[in-house]
Amino acid sequence: MFTSTGRARLNDADFAPKICSDPDSVFSLLDPWLTKRITADTVLEAKRMGDVVWNFLRITSSQENHFSRTNPYQHSYARSHKKAIPIVEDIPLTVESLLPGGTSSTFGQIGLMLREALNIRRERSDASGGKRIGNSYVRRLMQGLRPIVGDVPLENGKDVDHFDIVRFDNRYSILLKKAFKPRELTTREGVSSMFAYMSTGQGNLTSEFIESTSMVFPDLNACVAAFSLAIHKGVVCSNMKIWGRTCRHMSAEPTKPSDTPGAPRVKLTVREKFAEYFNKTVQDSWIELLGELAGEDPSSYNGPRPKYEDIRRWLDVHKLTCFGSGLTPVQFCNNLVDLGLCEAPTMEDMADWVASNRHLGACSGLKKLGFALENRGKLFIKAAFMVVYQHLDTNLHGDDKIALKFSSIFVEHLLCKAARFSNLFRKGDGITFSDIGQVEMRKHAGTWVKGESVCDESGKLFPIPLTIDYNIVQSVVEHV
Repeated sequence: MFTSTGRARLNDADFAPKICSDPDSVFSLLDPWLTKRITADTVLEAKRMGDVVWNFLRITSSQENHFSRTNPYQHSYARSHKKAIPIVEDIPLTVESLLPGGTSSTFGQIGLMLREALNIRRERSDASGGKRIGNSYVRRLMQGLRPIVGDVPLENGKDVDHFDIVRFDNRYSILLKKAFKPRELTTREGVSSMFAYMSTGQGNLTSEFIESTSMVFPDLNACVAAFSLAIHKGVVCSNMKIWGRTCRHMSAEPTKPSDTPGAPRVKLTVREKFAEYFNKTVQDSWIELLGELAGEDPSSYNGPRPKYEDIRRWLDVHKLTCFGSGLTPVQFCNNLVDLGLCEAPTMEDMADWVASNRHLGACSGLKKLGFALENRGKLFIKAAFMVVYQHLDTNLHGDDKIALKFSSIFVEHLLCKAARFSNLFRKGDGITFSDIGQVEMRKHAGTWVKGESVCDESGKLFPIPLTIDYNIVQSVVEHV
């Protein structure tokens, strides 16, 4: 089953890393095959065989406790998402406990990313067509290519938004604003349509569907008709990997566990997929949440708007599929900020969210920068996020902030990409993202001047200092 046209069967060395890095994506390829061939009797027979093997191991081994009856794949999957991490709450937050040793901490990695993103945006506005490539490895990653080897695309390389650090100036944001006028989101049908849009992973890979379809549906019937027609025509209308990892709920035709134990998963109809998003109770509560903003145009409205935390709490109450946990609910809030419907989150708001979702990318990005967060409480994570935010807020030139659409949302998004970029360097590459950052940090130590990079045509100057400012760290530690 796991073969490529014209190539030999994949061996363990090729296949095993794919399972470890993204098990859902690999095993989801088997779903159609398994659904057709595996019956409830097959599952029962597999369990019986498992019992036989386990009993044999238990009887013949003197170390019977080593043989668990748990599913190793299931255990690994659960661990990768919400691992039960023993938190040591009694460690006091100090500069040294947050950044032990100090010298291992660096802004080299995010400095490289910021510089390259600004270079790309300045190239677009350069009439001469000149190139400003600061680092070829980082430029290649931002183009969806492997950092080292030729024109080899990354696994998710077709979706360039996975490698774009500017959340409110990427392809996703551009398509969102084509699909929705801000005023449309202040209506009942508007919020239901946004749920339908986001619960199917709309973005760069579904751009044909977005650009050929009115994404604001007057009712459930119109929504079902639009997606059904796209499915019939073979138009890509959903992307289960919109945020990176596969999420089967993001399909336009997702599956659910069968009511019969051991039976294959059952595919939902398109109507069953979208019905909950057009629920009248949900729509009415949305209008109530908006208050005076309901039915108004946010671009010309001067009254009060919901706060970011209000939207998050509202989603928590309704717990709609795809919007109960993980990245999708926070991206829903981010989209409303992008369209002007709610206030942007403060630094403290976003720091609190990152700390409450330590298993997601932003916290991993903070660890890549050298912050000691393993087994530490939320206070450490909040402090680390605030140090990064204040370092950027203090040092980025005003022109750079405009180009990057700087905000707390930008910083969270940047940290997610820092973690992703680090993980895209392989052992065989002979270099890591951290190595490159450390080299640049040493090379530019003590030479940085604020704003000097704005007019730099070489693309080599950094928009921020790469060494940490311990005055900022001390201030955060004292006031967080």
